[in-house]
Amino acid sequence: MGGEFLREGREAIAAADWARARACFEEARGLESAPEALDGLSEVANFEGEYERAIGLKEEAFTAYRERDKHVEASHAARWLGFMHATYHGNYTVASGWIARAESLLEGVEECAAHGWLILDHAPFSRSPEERQKVAASALAIARRFGDADL
Repeated sequence: MGGEFLREGREAIAAADWARARACFEEARGLESAPEALDGLSEVANFEGEYERAIGLKEEAFTAYRERDKHVEASHAARWLGFMHATYHGNYTVASGWIARAESLLEGVEECAAHGWLILDHAPFSRSPEERQKVAASALAIARRFGDADL
């Protein structure tokens, strides 16, 4: 049943219906879908400009994903947290720590699109256009291999 609320919550996010999305994710939160519901609630808070709340919810989602050994999902949450700490707080030290967590969570995980996202995250920190091009090409190859159009 929680899965239905999660699906409806994701649809509501796609439609920018924040109130409906929030209600769906709150329902899912208590039905064994806690990490995904927390993740969804974090997205809603982010879209509504409640950045501190979004960060707190994403940290809770990260912890819940790790407790359930959902390494790819935890890695995505850590990547997002790294981005937010860099852009919202301007704290690159904390951001680097989250990116390192994201990377360590994917160690030993069979290659998937999440690896491409991590590779792409390194592009802005490269000083050379050639290195950025190499990083982007690697991420694009993974995106194509796994059909991740967003990547």
